[in-house]
Amino acid sequence: MTNEYVPLHVHTTYSPDGLGPVDALVEFAAKNYRAMAVTDHGTLSGIAEYWKVAKEAGLRTIFGCEIYMLNNGKRGHLTVLSSGQQGFENLVKLNNVAHENYDNRNFPIVTLEMLETYNRGLTVLSGCSASPLYQGSEAEAVQFVASLYDIFGADRLFAEVMGVYHEDNVSRPLAMAKRFGLMPVVTTDSHFVRPNQSGSHKIMTQCRKGYDYSSDDLYLKTPEELMQTSWFKGVLDTSYLEQLMRNTITVADGLESVDLASPPTLPKADVIEINGVQVNIIEAAKFAFEHYTMDPGVDVAVARERLEREIAVIEQLGLVDYFSILNDIVQFCKRSFIKIGPGRGSGGGSFFLYLLGITEVDPIVHGLLFERFLSASRKDMADFDLDVDANRRDEVLAYAKERWGALPIANFSTYGNASLIRDLGRIYKVPMEVTERAADLGDTDPDVLDEFFAYCKDTPTGSGFIVTNADAEIAYRSMMDQVRHVGKHAGGVVICTRPVPIEGGKVAWSEGVKIRVLSPIGLVKYDILGVTSLAQLQEMEELTGVAPGDPWHSDAPRVFKEVFQTPNGATGVFQFSGSQGIMQLTQQVKPENLADLAAINALYRPGPLDSGMAWQYPAAKLAPRTLHPVVDAILKDTYGIIVFQEQVMALVAAVTGGNLEEADDARKIISKGKIGDPIWQSKMRKLEDHFKTEGGKSFDQKLVDLLWSEIVTFGRYGFNKSHSVAYSLLAYRMAWYKCYYPGAFYTALLNSDQENAEKWVYDGALHGVNIVPPHINFSQVAWHWDQENNVVYAPLSVVKYFGEKGAAAVVALRTELGGEFKNLLELKKIPKKVLNKRAMKLLFYASAFRGVAGNVSEVIDDYSELPILSDSDAQMESFGFVLPTDRIVNFLKREHEAGRTAGFVHEIEDRNKGKGPYKVYRLVPTGSFWTRDKKLMLGIQEGHCVSVKVSNYGSGEDVKRFKL
Repeated sequence: MTNEYVPLHVHTTYSPDGLGPVDALVEFAAKNYRAMAVTDHGTLSGIAEYWKVAKEAGLRTIFGCEIYMLNNGKRGHLTVLSSGQQGFENLVKLNNVAHENYDNRNFPIVTLEMLETYNRGLTVLSGCSASPLYQGSEAEAVQFVASLYDIFGADRLFAEVMGVYHEDNVSRPLAMAKRFGLMPVVTTDSHFVRPNQSGSHKIMTQCRKGYDYSSDDLYLKTPEELMQTSWFKGVLDTSYLEQLMRNTITVADGLESVDLASPPTLPKADVIEINGVQVNIIEAAKFAFEHYTMDPGVDVAVARERLEREIAVIEQLGLVDYFSILNDIVQFCKRSFIKIGPGRGSGGGSFFLYLLGITEVDPIVHGLLFERFLSASRKDMADFDLDVDANRRDEVLAYAKERWGALPIANFSTYGNASLIRDLGRIYKVPMEVTERAADLGDTDPDVLDEFFAYCKDTPTGSGFIVTNADAEIAYRSMMDQVRHVGKHAGGVVICTRPVPIEGGKVAWSEGVKIRVLSPIGLVKYDILGVTSLAQLQEMEELTGVAPGDPWHSDAPRVFKEVFQTPNGATGVFQFSGSQGIMQLTQQVKPENLADLAAINALYRPGPLDSGMAWQYPAAKLAPRTLHPVVDAILKDTYGIIVFQEQVMALVAAVTGGNLEEADDARKIISKGKIGDPIWQSKMRKLEDHFKTEGGKSFDQKLVDLLWSEIVTFGRYGFNKSHSVAYSLLAYRMAWYKCYYPGAFYTALLNSDQENAEKWVYDGALHGVNIVPPHINFSQVAWHWDQENNVVYAPLSVVKYFGEKGAAAVVALRTELGGEFKNLLELKKIPKKVLNKRAMKLLFYASAFRGVAGNVSEVIDDYSELPILSDSDAQMESFGFVLPTDRIVNFLKREHEAGRTAGFVHEIEDRNKGKGPYKVYRLVPTGSFWTRDKKLMLGIQEGHCVSVKVSNYGSGEDVKRFKL
């Protein structure tokens, strides 16, 4: 019966209540039907992935949506299918207007008027039990169907019969079919693939929606299974049910298929004006080349040839408009004084983009390869990432939307082990410690998972049905990698000329849960990412009035010595202070130039760390390895060690006599393989044979064998040099401010990371920055650097229960009074709802009134009753931590110099990995340790200042507490 039925009502994992992985649905459907319709609730997010997977499986696609329909003031469901290009475009338009018309429960609503406006090419089924067809009396049902009949007629309106609920979803649609002459069809309202997933579906809807469905029949039925549906027995005779199934084929055959494949299309970009002359982006790059400041080591002819070669590839790939739009967005940032990054990703290897000012690192000088970014053989669209000041990213997105119609991309967060275990633990009320242990270790330790499932006892779900621990295990397997919730992509926006579905103002077609789907359907993505470090650099530049230096300037040696070569010197510096490990590697390398920084940045990644690559570099710097003049020239900057992907490309090209495009194809194979994958292993054998055969013609065979071995190891973990160099330049510029303007550096860090204020306060104090309590006359709403006196004032907003609103009111009144309060009584001009009794008390404890005339008792009514506190206790009471004093700073410095870890206990975490409970203590400004010592665990509390000797295993020994 394979060809006697087509499912016309199917939900994928993109539905809020769907547990249907697209690939699993298609795999099953391709074996059982000639076609299938996907009709997710209120969204078209799944159809692009569905189209791609179904195309590969040879299954004909029908695109639809189960819309949220408003009728007589009530929200219901209605099944809508599209036919042909016009129908698909109207389905998209209907979806998009619905996502601009949310009801009070945040459902995208379609009205009859919208259906009428966009009805061309659409076909409607009367819907499930939640349809308006069932919401009122039979007379109201007749009126509703009549409204649909007026729009679609009998040839595009069908009565939808179901047998999936313990209620009558047959009588009313058949009555409407008879009354209006409609063809009835049968559907199964599928929400999961097979019947053994019904318990998983209940659990999934509990996790996502807080309720579950009452039907076990919501699976994708074969024609044979549909014939056996228990609800139909005694209601529909066999021959009539077979007729309803054949009717689904009639509907499906009447719907014209749509191929979503489309070449990328962009709006036509405008020309650029240079010196009053209109030029396109290609001419602009050539003009910039004529004014290019040539590095002494760069050959003009080589540079010119490279530019021409890049332009040829860009034109051949049809990317002129792509880069014109990118350039326009960059120029907007520059004229709006929005800081952008020096480069990100492989795009930094383009000389063309460097000349246009889109990137800042000269790729010729720094040995960056264009072929790592683009090549004539590239099949997919270019993918350039633009970093912008995080505080002003919204301005950039608003411009891109207004100028180019850019829309943010939806991002579908999927279940991993940790999130799934925590959701299951909540549903089954598993003890927290068991849940957390399984969340931490469940994907690596089957015994831990078994322990977790043993706690999943039979549990009533939201509608009273019982889900068992067996259901929990099936749910774990069924829900893994499925959609958990939808959000907004971290940086991606889509720009194109074709209509695309949106969801909540975002492009509903993402890069897919499992596969990329943007490029094949003609969508062009730009990543515009907000980077906090750029916001920090912007503030540092504004505070100092000085642009940062670069690592090739004469003031660079001091930066490398004081920041990168000094223990803990790089704390707070972008990319170089995220962990003790990278600071340790930096100390071993003792970087002296940008190349060293780029190597450290590339090596401190999971792959190089796990393989031991990272720790070979410091030794190689002391004693560079030499192998062969050709190889040595390629690896010169990294002392004979392969670090970057570009080096792998260059080595492959040099040894085999090939070009860089071919070498990049080889790099992709090496880096993207999986051990045990026969297809990958076959490709690797061919690569190896080619490498060794061709290499043996010009190089010693032992050297060729050695290089192949290292290329395979390093190539799998090697990092993108273009990205690493650009980000290291960004890091250096931060380090430059830390070296020459530490007050501005720490002020910017404090203002952008106020949650870790205590950490930066003490790190700044250890680096000589004078940080003082808030002052009613000198502090601002944010942390403030007084450059003249080289003092950083804590903000008034740091005071508890006062916040930015209260601080702003104080600053505003202070400005009205000429810039300072001359007497405390002037504070009474601020409304008490802003500056109340509690805030005044905490400002007093913060010593914010110091040096201001007046009697505190005149502004704090019960001043005489306030407890007398020590400075440290007063600060803890006022803003929750103790500001540095000479005594504290001297203690921390002395302990650090003695090789101990010292600081304030900022966080205490209870752990138990199976060998008994222990506690982990995290300190500020840096450091951590753990202990199982019960006496110690009882004695140390958050806020204590301690010094500890940390063993090689991280345990704390000889712990001393410093009394404040």
